[in-house]
Amino acid sequence: MQFQPITLAKVTSQGKTGVIQFQGRPLGRSVDKPGKSDNYKKSVEIYLTDEDSFIIYVCYYDKYGEFALSDCVETDNLDLDTIRNSLKEEGIYPGPMYSRAVYHSYDRLKPLE
Repeated sequence: MQFQPITLAKVTSQGKTGVIQFQGRPLGRSVDKPGKSDNYKKSVEIYLTDEDSFIIYVCYYDKYGEFALSDCVETDNLDLDTIRNSLKEEGIYPGPMYSRAVYHSYDRLKPLE
């Protein structure tokens, strides 16, 4: 799959809005459906950029499915500790579900090698 222009919305909990634009391709995704006590549905998406880095994009949707919050971090590898620390530094932590997105990403990276 070729790299393509990707635009992602960014709405942080501090109220900052904007967009993230880069040349990349989607690798893996994980969606966590809300439980009875959860107010948000979370999703984690991982993209490979044309600069050989990875964008980890975390999105929250309210209980009605409306877009609520999103933010991202950029890492140079898909090591789980690196991703967890990067997310933590930015104040983003979707729980352990980010590891499922990483798992799916490895399946997509194998054909590139």
